[in-house]
Amino acid sequence: MDAVLGLLDEAAPDQRRWHLISTEFTLHALRSPEAARALNEQREMFRSRLTQLVEEIAETNGLEFSVPAEQFVRMVMALHEGARSESLLEPRKVPAGSLEHTFLPMVLEAVTR
Repeated sequence: MDAVLGLLDEAAPDQRRWHLISTEFTLHALRSPEAARALNEQREMFRSRLTQLVEEIAETNGLEFSVPAEQFVRMVMALHEGARSESLLEPRKVPAGSLEHTFLPMVLEAVTR
C-alpha cells in the first residue's frame, strides 16, 4: 500500500495546491469534451503505470484479484482523491493519509484471494 500511495503522491508535494488545480481542471473537463479527452489520456497513462505496479506487487505476494486490477486501481485513486479532500478540509479530524491507510487494506483484502 505504501508503494501505491507513494506513487499517487509523488507528483504533488504541495497537496493543497495540487488538489485545487486538479479539481479545477476536472471541472473544466466535465464541461469541455476537448479537455476531457486530454485529462482522460493523462489519467490512462498514470492508471496504466499504477496498475502495472499493483499487478507486480500482487504477483510477488502471491495474491490474485477477484476484480480486474485496473478496477482496483480506479477505486484506490477515487479513495485517495476523496480522502485528500477530507484531510484538506478537516486536517485535525482526518490527518493526511489516515483514511487510505485505514480503508485500502480492507478493500485489498475484499478483492484478493
